[in-house]
Amino acid sequence: MRRQASCSMTNTWNLEDECEEVKVIVKNSGLWPAVDSSNIEHDRVTVSAFCERFYGETDTMLFPFSEMTITPDDAHQILGLEVEGKAVSEGFDDDFSFKDINKLRHKLFGWNQIETESILEKKDGRLSRKFNLKKLRDTFCDTKKIFDKEGRVNPVRINATASGYLLYVLGKCIFPDSSGSLVDASYMQLLDPLDKMHEYSWGTAMVAFLNNELTKGSRALTAFGYMSTSLLW
Repeated sequence: MRRQASCSMTNTWNLEDECEEVKVIVKNSGLWPAVDSSNIEHDRVTVSAFCERFYGETDTMLFPFSEMTITPDDAHQILGLEVEGKAVSEGFDDDFSFKDINKLRHKLFGWNQIETESILEKKDGRLSRKFNLKKLRDTFCDTKKIFDKEGRVNPVRINATASGYLLYVLGKCIFPDSSGSLVDASYMQLLDPLDKMHEYSWGTAMVAFLNNELTKGSRALTAFGYMSTSLLW
């Protein structure tokens, strides 16, 4: 809830600060409706009430009058995300290794290994498989300034900024990390190639992710309730 209240892409990484070539790639990716919707205000109390009533066994919210569920069509009607297309799980490798990260990082971002490691989050002194969103943004933002100064932007930088922005969108709007500041490096697989991203069923993927996270939350609340009851007893 806290994360969602401050996820506005306009405030965190405004696309208007990027050159036209980057804008075209982003708006053709299929994710632009989610970026646009990130600026919409919502009633936090109502959303919290829905979350509290979520039942993970059936992916529904239980109310005295009946049950309700979130469907891919809701993602399409409310957020404008497409539900037709291939599943994001198609060809997706859950065991994305550092070797795989290094394979894609040069293609998407033009990074060398040192640059890649500077963006990866460190945990207990060891590199994790998650990129720091703020570092990702600071590395690639403001291509419009480059264009205004030089009259053009290097194609490699255009591709890198578009890739960085879309990975940022995945981490902020589609598959947000519980910390709100990281994005799983394995999502780079969904950026390759950039011109095929619109073929994914982003609405279905978002709903599936949401239900999974709500299930985790409901289990945590159940466990917390059990522990509280035990302690009080």
